[in-house]
Amino acid sequence: MSAPTLRVSFIVASAIVIAACSSRRTEPSSSEGDRQPASEPASDEEHGGTQSPPTTTAQAPAGVYTAIDVQNGGNIVGHVRWSGPRPPMEPLPVTKNPEICGTTAPFPALTIGEGDGVQFTVVYLEGITRGRALPQIAADAMPVMDQTSCQYTPHVMTVGLRQQFGIRNSDPTLHNVHGFFANDESWFNLAQPTRGMTTRRNAERAGPVRIVCDAGHTWMLGYVHVFPHPYHAVTDASGAFRIEGVPPGSYTVKAWHEGWRVTGTTAGRPVFGAPVVLTQSVTVAAGRDATTDFQLSDGA
Repeated sequence: MSAPTLRVSFIVASAIVIAACSSRRTEPSSSEGDRQPASEPASDEEHGGTQSPPTTTAQAPAGVYTAIDVQNGGNIVGHVRWSGPRPPMEPLPVTKNPEICGTTAPFPALTIGEGDGVQFTVVYLEGITRGRALPQIAADAMPVMDQTSCQYTPHVMTVGLRQQFGIRNSDPTLHNVHGFFANDESWFNLAQPTRGMTTRRNAERAGPVRIVCDAGHTWMLGYVHVFPHPYHAVTDASGAFRIEGVPPGSYTVKAWHEGWRVTGTTAGRPVFGAPVVLTQSVTVAAGRDATTDFQLSDGA
């Protein structure tokens, strides 16, 4: 099956220069494969409690990022939209706990909303080395990926490097949350047998992390993207994104989508093709919005 063809379009906002530069690349796919249980089981806590992460050694990001005081920064705004015929997005069969999970699950890998907006696309600045510091997030305000009706909510989220995020089980059944780095290396393998429990993780390495359930819920899929800087966003239901407080200058902006082509199954779990990444060059003026739109399409 040929890879999707991608077309990148952009809009130049008033008083903002956007240098035309679009490209496409694919990243290695991360098929599941048969696995032995990882060696990092989570310790169970009281009903509805929180599990704290074990002590880990944080790995340095690929580049050095320096926090500075950004005065009169600009913003990067836009949409990710779908163009052309839509690919098959058939619901996935539910093979366990239908009384909790339902009989089918929505197709997880592509969500196209009103106005052809593509939700759950990660838009970020590539290679930025100076800018605002990562925000300080209180423990009760950390981002949380919930498990509700045997689906990850939100399907995709972003966090800062070395910051904490939570994974919650809101279902009255066992979930086993397994996280994999982009090279298919196992990061964590967490049993969550109790409804209402939340497990905390330290975001120890920059990059995308694929999340699946190893408790027989093979249709469950989510992503957590970790960044060493605050310049990232996930598109909403209309495909819109906004990245604020960018120091004036020229940047490379990328839009990452997990990919939607089903290439097979492994142990009952659908295997999707490689993620797709769109790239543009953008110049941001002080105190102004730079508008840039991305477009996805399904090629022949």
